[in-house]
Amino acid sequence: MGISYHNCPIFVREKFVIPDSCIGHALHGLARMPHIIEASILSTCNRTEVYAVVSDVQAGMKEIESFFLSAQSVNDHEALKPNFRLLRDDVALHLFRVASGLESMVLGEGQIMSQVKSAFKHALETGTAGPILGQLFQLALTCGKRVRSETSMGKRAVSVSSAAVELAKEIIGSLKDKATLIVGA
Repeated sequence: MGISYHNCPIFVREKFVIPDSCIGHALHGLARMPHIIEASILSTCNRTEVYAVVSDVQAGMKEIESFFLSAQSVNDHEALKPNFRLLRDDVALHLFRVASGLESMVLGEGQIMSQVKSAFKHALETGTAGPILGQLFQLALTCGKRVRSETSMGKRAVSVSSAAVELAKEIIGSLKDKATLIVGA
C-alpha cells in the first residue's frame, strides 16, 4: 500500500517522506499492529510504500491505512490515504518493477536500487522482515541487478538531472560555454 508520483502530487508526497533516521521507529509502530506479521517501508521523494505480510487482509489494510493517516499532519485527511493497494502476486511484480527502475520517473533510474536495499536493511535490522519479505526483497534486488546488467537500461540517463542535460544537448547542441539557471526546489 502506498503513494507514488504516478498519482500523487509532490506537495502530498512530501508529507509522507519518512527520513532514514525515522524508518526504524515507523517499522516498530507497524510491527505493534495486531495483524501485521512482517513489514518494510520504502520511502523516497517519489514514493512511500509499505510492504507487509498480514494475518487478515482487510484488518491489515485498515492498520496500514491508519499508519499512513498518523504519519504526518495535513489539513486534507483524504490526501493522506494511500492511493494504491496491491495484493499477493501484484505486490511482487510491483517491487520487481520498482527495483528495476521501471516505476521510476526516469526509466532505469539507478538510485532506486540502493533505496530498495536500504528499505530491506532497515526491516532486517528492526526484525520486521521475516521469511516472506526477506525472500521477496532478495528476489527483487536480484531482478533489478539483472535488468541493469542484461539490458540497455543502465546505459540511459538515470536521473531527472541527467535526462535534463541530455534533452538540453538535443535542443541546444553543445553546452560548452553555456550558462545555466535552475529554478525550483
